Amino acid sequence: MTVFDFPKARGVRQQIASSRVSHSIPHLQRVRPRPGLGSIGTVLVLMGVGMGVLIIRFILVFAHTVLQ
Repeated sequence: MTVFDFPKARGVRQQIASSRVSHSIPHLQRVRPRPGLGSIGTVLVLMGVGMGVLIIRFILVFAHTVLQ
């Protein structure tokens, strides 16, 4: 019975696949990944959420005052 080495086979398969892709599709290598939100984007999102909560609270307080 033959013992099959799965990690070694997986490594060889990935090397073959990556070399085949790199030669057949060269234009995909130049695509840079999009940057994340960063700290400024995170602050803007949190400020938007906070303003949304305050607007909803204002509407609920105003509706409660009018209905009484």
